[in-house]
Amino acid sequence: GGPVLSVAKWPSFGCRLTLKERFADGVDPRLETESRLGLQLPNTRALTEAIHADLAEGPPHGIHWWEPKVNADRAPRILIGDYLYACTANVLNHLVAARLHHFEFVDWSRQEERSRNERTQILSPGRRNVHPRNVWEYLFATRADAHRTQMVLSLASALDCMAATIVGVCAVPVQIKATQFGVIRRELRTSRKKPRTPQAEALHSSVAQEIGSAIEKSGPPGWRDWLARYRNALVHRGLRQEPHALSDETGLVDPDSRPAAVRDTAHLPNHPGFSEIEAFLAANPIGAIGLSENAGTTLEQLTSSAVDLTERLSARLIDVWQERREHPQDTPQPFNEQWKRPDGKEWSEFAGYSPGSAPIDPRGAIQNPDFRTRLLAAALDDQQRSIWERNDMKHFVPVAPERV
Repeated sequence: GGPVLSVAKWPSFGCRLTLKERFADGVDPRLETESRLGLQLPNTRALTEAIHADLAEGPPHGIHWWEPKVNADRAPRILIGDYLYACTANVLNHLVAARLHHFEFVDWSRQEERSRNERTQILSPGRRNVHPRNVWEYLFATRADAHRTQMVLSLASALDCMAATIVGVCAVPVQIKATQFGVIRRELRTSRKKPRTPQAEALHSSVAQEIGSAIEKSGPPGWRDWLARYRNALVHRGLRQEPHALSDETGLVDPDSRPAAVRDTAHLPNHPGFSEIEAFLAANPIGAIGLSENAGTTLEQLTSSAVDLTERLSARLIDVWQERREHPQDTPQPFNEQWKRPDGKEWSEFAGYSPGSAPIDPRGAIQNPDFRTRLLAAALDDQQRSIWERNDMKHFVPVAPERV
């Protein structure tokens, strides 16, 4: 594999050169990519592959060892099994995306700092005039902010996909599509009120405890809750101004011995749930308006914490998956609780802005090789698709609602 490098010590040009190195013969591109990005995810990868390996490309379809009690369980077992694999695989995809966005955040932040120093005019001690020369320079900070936002969203999405994975692997009787990481421990505890086997109850109780322990071990106190609040602030709230601290630590001076260049340090909010004014009111001293570390440090370590958390949980989930496969009757999959019939509410009227201008020809579609197994395990090929017309399955096929 390629070198495992720290993002904080990895200049953007070094990142690009490393990513552009040719793959060696026989190397798995996915594993090599994760390695070059500094992501070590053996447990998460192994869990993904174990779930994919259990998808049956023919009868009984879906996860082959999930035993439906009645015919009505056939459709949801296929839908749940495929969605479980998709979520587990996308934990990996979101973590890769987060790493890439961090590289870009670091790159554009450095370009902004370099450009600011090039265009700064020293007017007098304590007074500087910084004026961008064009739109390109004006947008340096905006580009950095955009990648910071996307990085945070990717990390939060990875954890939400992990929550859905826990629901599917541990047979938790809740809607798998509606699961979020912030409520998974509560779901594991409160769902014990519903009928289940003693083995399932013990499993859910132990996994709930292990989630809390994994969160504590993977980062400083409160890191996961901070990530969730910051993600919600970026998506749903009015954006706050995030403080930037300028320091003259570069050692560069002008002919009059005044600082000619400054170091720009961005800081993320320490209480992202506050509004702008609430944050200032709560800050005591005023310097406590943000975290007392560089934003790049916070973002890099958030990725490390998310990777560590998913690896700890995946290691446990691999054991759960193997144990359930050997004794499926001990913890049966709660098909009806995990998947509901479509009611038309998720059907969209939107047909695009120029319908028909670029129709999709399925004969020329490009898909990941793993997708073939998913299609066959879902009985979506021409030879097997007719099973979705059975009375016990057709109710799970989305149908456009009648509109008045």
